Amino acid sequence: MASIKLKGDTSGEVTIQAPAVAGTTTLNIPAVSGNILTDGQALPAIDGSALTGISAGPILKYITDSTDIAVTATADSGYSTIGSTFSVDIPTSGYIAMKNLVIKLINDETSHYSMPVFGLRISSTNYWFTVNENSYFGTYYAPVITSGDNTLGNYSIINAGPDTGWYGPGNSNILGTNFNADIIRLGIPTGTQTAQLIVGASTGINAIYDGDFTIKGTDVTTRVGLEFMAVS
Repeated sequence: MASIKLKGDTSGEVTIQAPAVAGTTTLNIPAVSGNILTDGQALPAIDGSALTGISAGPILKYITDSTDIAVTATADSGYSTIGSTFSVDIPTSGYIAMKNLVIKLINDETSHYSMPVFGLRISSTNYWFTVNENSYFGTYYAPVITSGDNTLGNYSIINAGPDTGWYGPGNSNILGTNFNADIIRLGIPTGTQTAQLIVGASTGINAIYDGDFTIKGTDVTTRVGLEFMAVS
């Protein structure tokens, strides 16, 4: 095998050796100073600005609250807060998803069902994840999928009280695990924002579903994952 030997100033030598079957290849040395990295060294720190063509992953926030939250206002007239405010960089397009929910809810009203509605409060504006419009109900706030004049499901209902409901895995009465919000459709501000998770009671479908309820964080700590995902 052909090789080049570079002798040290005082002792030793470094051998650069080509393979026996080298093919037709070219080793280009850049016109900058630096060190050659070998498989016997740890990787050095990398300047992230030099990395291109790599898609950014979602931004994740985890909200917890160990207090009891009384939800007495419907989403069109008020709100209750969950956890503390947080800073987040919201992408210019894409979605926000609530995931890995663990929420215990109590409905003590004997004549009303309860349907929680979740959203984000940014500055002084509420952005509800489940605001809907159709020709039958008009504008309403409820975790319900609709098409035209027909309600297709999925109601996330806590029965008339006293009754207990859950959001999250591992429960026999799972009410749901995801709420998604399209950033452009809801006009959610983008860039660096200070936000807070909020909750209200549903309204606009039927008054029987607008019941108050309590999120029992003192029984089970309320935990909500928020995923901010850029989609171009």
